[in-house]
Amino acid sequence: MKIMRSPAGLALWLLTLLVTPTIVSAQTGVAGGAGALSGEVVIEADLFGVGGVVRPGEYAGIRLALTDRGDRVRDAVVRLNVRDPDGDTIHIQRPITLNPGRPQGLWMYVMLPPGFDRSSLMSVSVHESVERADGIEAGRQIASGAVAPSRVAGIEETLIGVVGRNAGGLEQYSVRDDSGTPSPTSHETIVVVTGIEPGATPDSWLGLAAYDTIAWLDGDPSALRADQADAIREWVRRGGRLIVALPAVGQLWTTSANPLLDIMPAMFVTRRESVDLDSHRRLLTYRDAIPLPTNMTVHTFAPSPSARPHEAMAILAGPDGEAVAMRRLVGLGDVTVLGIDPSSSRLVGRIDAQMLWHRLLGHRFEVRTRAEITAETRQNNFNRPSTVVVDTGVAGLINKTGSAGVGVLLGLLVFAAYFLLAGPIGYAALNRLGARRHAWLAFVGVSFAFTVIAWGGATILRPRTTDLTHLSIVDSVHGEDTTRVRSWFSVLLPTYGSQVVSLETLPAGRLSDPRNSLWPWREPGPGVRASFPDQRSYAIDTRRPDSARVPTRSTVKEFEARWIGPAPLRMPRPVGAEITLDESASLVGSIVHELPAPLERVVVLLNRGQQPLVVPRDGGPLTANAWAWSPFGSGAWAPGVPLNLAALDYRNADTGEQYFAGATRSVTALTAALEGALTRTERALDAITWFGSLSPPDWRRAVGVTAARRSITHGLDLSRWMSQPCLIVIGQLPESAVPAPVLVDGVAPPSNGRTLVRWVYPLPPDPPRPTRETF
Repeated sequence: MKIMRSPAGLALWLLTLLVTPTIVSAQTGVAGGAGALSGEVVIEADLFGVGGVVRPGEYAGIRLALTDRGDRVRDAVVRLNVRDPDGDTIHIQRPITLNPGRPQGLWMYVMLPPGFDRSSLMSVSVHESVERADGIEAGRQIASGAVAPSRVAGIEETLIGVVGRNAGGLEQYSVRDDSGTPSPTSHETIVVVTGIEPGATPDSWLGLAAYDTIAWLDGDPSALRADQADAIREWVRRGGRLIVALPAVGQLWTTSANPLLDIMPAMFVTRRESVDLDSHRRLLTYRDAIPLPTNMTVHTFAPSPSARPHEAMAILAGPDGEAVAMRRLVGLGDVTVLGIDPSSSRLVGRIDAQMLWHRLLGHRFEVRTRAEITAETRQNNFNRPSTVVVDTGVAGLINKTGSAGVGVLLGLLVFAAYFLLAGPIGYAALNRLGARRHAWLAFVGVSFAFTVIAWGGATILRPRTTDLTHLSIVDSVHGEDTTRVRSWFSVLLPTYGSQVVSLETLPAGRLSDPRNSLWPWREPGPGVRASFPDQRSYAIDTRRPDSARVPTRSTVKEFEARWIGPAPLRMPRPVGAEITLDESASLVGSIVHELPAPLERVVVLLNRGQQPLVVPRDGGPLTANAWAWSPFGSGAWAPGVPLNLAALDYRNADTGEQYFAGATRSVTALTAALEGALTRTERALDAITWFGSLSPPDWRRAVGVTAARRSITHGLDLSRWMSQPCLIVIGQLPESAVPAPVLVDGVAPPSNGRTLVRWVYPLPPDPPRPTRETF
């Protein structure tokens, strides 16, 4: 009220009355979506996720349609606003040029929170573009709104995308019973997303990250823009699987009209007409009575004479031995071309996913129809398994409770000593000395002394250097120039203010889309994480998601990093000649590594090729002819010491069924309450590595049925390699620096943690083919 006791105060009060309504109106327009400012640009979500589906805890692409109601072309900055695990606001932003009255499409990319669901909204704002010396910034806000997802998959579900409306038998993977309950025959639920259109694919691999596999069964590849083709190419290089079915007529995949031609298998294509598919029956179905077309068009493939070994690898063959599925390895992923179009209207209802798609994808579980599941459920033959999530506990491995615990313990001791000296002990001493009249003075003195002690102790114990603790998975395919690293790490940021956490930028020209990603991370789960009271905001450029200037409070922040590039470690390699199989199918050759420390828990797994096409349906058998050794037992493989593969005897090996059954039993052991943290980690990494090859849940058992789930490691299992001959070596470095090139303010911090090393050596193809014995 003092402001009104003087003429100046009265004038100021009148000015406030005049100005305040304008400010409130503007703010209401921004926040509420009404008013002058919000009317400048209309914001719509054209597509929330590729195919209209997103998964929590994973990157999602959101295509916005922005219509400027102004009367001139202008530059703007678009922001998606989301909370990070510390309660701070991340502005994911991207510049755009707005044209009056014309909708402008724009892809934005965001890591969805683990708890994201159908009711969640994503805040969007549009700002005027302001040019600064160091780049473009968001200025005055000119529009805001919120967009909502149309379909959200479960965080533990796997996504397979289909370009086209007909899934060609893949829809059998996502079958449910009459009550909507998924089939209990597999460890995880697979969601098959159909209807993806070529022109609706994103311009960054981040938008495709939620998909393990994309089957392109319909649509013209020439519909892809250059940036969309780059995104698919980069997604494949990072581990994606692209499967292309050649149409009967007018195929453009092997012509210059295909912008993805450079990652297609290097092969010659022969078009065969009027083929009786009964000769290919065991490639398509286990059913003998179902009729198959007698005059189908089938494409067969032969490697180009100039093709390098990884550029044309036969996966499936017809009865004459000619390949009908040809694969090219691209970085950590692959492109497979299928010569029989499973989406053909003449094959509807005639494809069994367990025969065709299992052998292309390396899956193993019983594929049951909806009628079968419903009937078995009614007879109480389907026993719903209990579940265990194999990739939990990462946060416990990377946190820094040890160093924090010292400070907390000392704080408790100081507080206890202060309480005793300033309270009962101090009072008793004064009473004994007859100096109770000085109690207040003594209290002030003790308080001052302990304030100095606490302040000095905090100063001494306060961390002054940045350090990092991680869990990392490193993958490398011999003959490919790309290594993939997925890291979860906590980094101590000792300052108050802000620091830049980033991944080292790749040299220009190494990759078509070198956008590695870095995102503030928290482990999925029911726990509630407290936010800091001084909540702040920071920006991440959606075009460069590998760097962020984050708020710091002299504490720890957790991240997930996804990086590919030149090998950060000296991975295993052949010694001298290449690795081969002799006439008795025994390995010939030696391998060596130059890793920074001995490799522990080493497993050598050999897949000699796929089993013959006569495979029983029941039980979900392993289709790979695989064998596994632990050549060092409980010991370690030292750097520079050759491992003679010829010494690996099949008599001392586990069959693939035996080895993966043991890994499956380890999944069950993860539920044990007394499981040690280290043993749990080792077993969990085994389950993550071979997730798709684990023995399927035995739904016929009345009790003790366990199904594995995963929430943060989708796409990282090596089961895909069970579809072709290869040698796989895995091992662990329990104490190693982070393999991803993480920088804090441009400097690599000291780091330590556990690294899982996985190396794949592809062997010459040996595709299965239907013969007389398979019928």
